[in-house]
Amino acid sequence: MFRCRECGATSQKWQGKCPSCGEWSTLDEETPLSKSKKQASGKEQKVFQILEAQESITKVQLRSNELNTVLGDGLTPGSLILLSGEPGIGKSTLALQITDWFAGNSGERIEEREQEKKEFGTSQKRRDLYEKGVPEGTVGSSTVNEETEFGVQRSSFSGVSTAVYVSAEENINQISDRAHRLGIANEHIHIFTANTLEDILETLEKDTSGLIVIDSVSMISSLDIGSQSGSIGQIRYVTEVFMEFSKRTDRSIILIGHVTKEGTIFGPKILEHLVDTVLFLEGSKYEDYRILRALKNRFGPTDEIGLFRMTENGLIDIPNPGLEFVDKENEHLSGSALGITLEGNRPIVIEIEALSTYTKFGYPKRSARGIPSGKVDLLIAVLSKWSDTKLENYDIYVNVARGLSISEPGIDLATVAAIISSKKNTPLGKRIFLGEISLTGIIKNIFGLQKRVDEAIKLGFSEIILPKNAGIKLKKGATVKLIEVGHIGELGKLL
Repeated sequence: MFRCRECGATSQKWQGKCPSCGEWSTLDEETPLSKSKKQASGKEQKVFQILEAQESITKVQLRSNELNTVLGDGLTPGSLILLSGEPGIGKSTLALQITDWFAGNSGERIEEREQEKKEFGTSQKRRDLYEKGVPEGTVGSSTVNEETEFGVQRSSFSGVSTAVYVSAEENINQISDRAHRLGIANEHIHIFTANTLEDILETLEKDTSGLIVIDSVSMISSLDIGSQSGSIGQIRYVTEVFMEFSKRTDRSIILIGHVTKEGTIFGPKILEHLVDTVLFLEGSKYEDYRILRALKNRFGPTDEIGLFRMTENGLIDIPNPGLEFVDKENEHLSGSALGITLEGNRPIVIEIEALSTYTKFGYPKRSARGIPSGKVDLLIAVLSKWSDTKLENYDIYVNVARGLSISEPGIDLATVAAIISSKKNTPLGKRIFLGEISLTGIIKNIFGLQKRVDEAIKLGFSEIILPKNAGIKLKKGATVKLIEVGHIGELGKLL
């Protein structure tokens, strides 16, 4: 039998194109798991009223506020997490660091952490207090299984937490060498290598670690499945078994996954439905920043991100990005405009670079990096139609500095401003451009405008160009100058 890794449809023979979803080269052979005997009847389960089972889940606080924020203010005991990303982006590095952030923290310190949360609030509030010199929380906790009166496992804090790192890709010496490079010397981290599911489970049953890392899920195979490791059947079965194990033992498991050449998570689509949380680590190999996103999270929001910087000692938090992604020298050069994007709930100042050059060829060239090329073509067409800036004979190149990728409409105005600045050869200085541009040339309001304006004021920007009637409220004493623009035709006169 053959199964499509995208939609899960089955076929009795291999086909180049999936008959269900229409995707090409997605059918993989699958050997169904044979069952020696079919169970005739099930076992009656105890039923509870939803108001009875109100045992709150105590999340484990790791020594990384950025990761805690992405996970939903901490690691949930008994959760199954899929961590994926491009090759070489730092998945194994992050996973090994997570074991270090988790292991070795005494449960006796949990009261200190709870008191810290009462004083400093949630992760977002702690970020704000960070700038005022308030130290970040670094208190961790360990979990042990405890039975409630309703028969449901919960987590309590006891002893010192341990973590185990299971590798199917590296040997013990290679893992230890990587830990040494990262400066990890934690006696509460255990490691072993195996690539057979049965061997891993047998070892984990005798291990009491509260956190388990599997590197990687596509390299693990079960003896009960006839296909090779990495096949759809193997990945799905292995994930299902690890899910059952994590729920039964109340231990958190992180599965490291790979991505395809198209940039999607490798394996069947059902893999993302089986796990509790899907984390995706992204960034450029040529830049030192990394962004961790939660594409799915049963125990927290999916609109938060974690910002990290890759160093010789691994990933470190960037609690306050500020002007992290902006080159201050470019404010004196033409073709550079500043905007503010929202990554999750966090406003980040970004720099849009544009280059316009006259061409004698009949068809001008358009190129974009970090912004969808279709969006740039649309903005150029709107600019040519509704303003005095004519670009029919100009090659246009647009780039988001520091290798960021942005698709939200809130940077439309900054993109157009950069193009106009390049064509006129006029520097824009330290201005912020916020707004979406419609096909009719109208500059429209954007989501989270107040938050973006507040961030610009906090960072010391004195002039903000934004849509008309935006309803922005300024704090007393604010010296920022707000310039409202209603149509794209008015923008060229300001620059």
